[in-house]
Amino acid sequence: MLKGGELETAINHVASRVKDILNFKFVSQLAAENDIYCTEEEAGQSFSVPPYTLQALWWVMWLVGVEYLALWWQDARLPVLHDNILSLAHATFYEVTKFLVRGFEYWVYVLVWQKWAILPPLGDSPLAALALVVLTDFCYYWLHRASHEIMVLWAVHQVHHTSQDLTVAVGLRHSPLQRLFLWVFYLPMAVLGVPPAHMLAHAQFNLIFYLKLAVGKANSMDTWDKWLCSLVKGPSWVPGSPWTGWDENKPDIRASREYQKVRATAATHCYVLLHFLAALSLITRLTTTVVSTPVEVFVYSLAVVATLTCIGVLYDGLSCCRLVEMVRCGIGLALCLLLPLQAITGAELRLLTTLYTLSFILWLVRPNTIINHKVCKD
Repeated sequence: MLKGGELETAINHVASRVKDILNFKFVSQLAAENDIYCTEEEAGQSFSVPPYTLQALWWVMWLVGVEYLALWWQDARLPVLHDNILSLAHATFYEVTKFLVRGFEYWVYVLVWQKWAILPPLGDSPLAALALVVLTDFCYYWLHRASHEIMVLWAVHQVHHTSQDLTVAVGLRHSPLQRLFLWVFYLPMAVLGVPPAHMLAHAQFNLIFYLKLAVGKANSMDTWDKWLCSLVKGPSWVPGSPWTGWDENKPDIRASREYQKVRATAATHCYVLLHFLAALSLITRLTTTVVSTPVEVFVYSLAVVATLTCIGVLYDGLSCCRLVEMVRCGIGLALCLLLPLQAITGAELRLLTTLYTLSFILWLVRPNTIINHKVCKD
């Protein structure tokens, strides 16, 4: 049995590790700075993997513009702008959720890799890189197939299939809740000896690669085993059917549906794009720097989430959008003045302050400039 002093020391040690995980410091203490490869001997050092997914998000924005130009040149129907913006907003929201779960998921991966890896690291040869590409792609395939065959995972994944047009931005249209379980599908890589830095880099590249490819039911079950099956089996499953349900009972995905788009003014689109770029810049700074405190990360993450949510409110033309935007812009201005983010430069802070100030005044004096649009069906 531990004595009083030993027990206190043990409790303090556990509390310290929990604090490190919550502050996202644990992951930055594991293998070599700015190097995506780490050997077994380097496991106790630190590593930093560039945020490839977030960097790709900026390029996707340019590709969306190129896509519009190409379709215009071909005299084809242009995708609705608000749908593309909301796809990019989903991608940004997805990045925000990393602050909440990445410390835990990376900690579990490193723990499994350090204690139960059955193979040594493959190294950094071209053949090793190719093997990791195939292995990572298999793990993603496993995740994607499970997302279509397990009801709970499908409930989260279906956001990816809700866009009205198949565009470049749809590849990044993922639910933020997906971060809660996707890391489990990559744990076999830790058992096979894939270093954490390799896994992080290849998982991001895998997601970027797929850019080019383009509980009511449970309540109706009369027994607990059927209720459980309705959650873990396919979305078309019913009692007595195969795992993914009978093919003849599945809805016809070729069926036509009403096409809905927003008749938004140019001012609305410009306003939304400016605030989206501000939110994307904030999340980029939060992700790529380590000078921010946990309080700043939490508060500014909420500010980014509020911005992305209000974009949807604006395009829906809800009656409360004026009040909601005035509150959001007022809080954003207060943050810039009272709790400026350490990770941004003085020029960026002045731009944010100006944006929030002018937006607040605009909503106060001329709200119809922004919300003078309607939702219609074509």
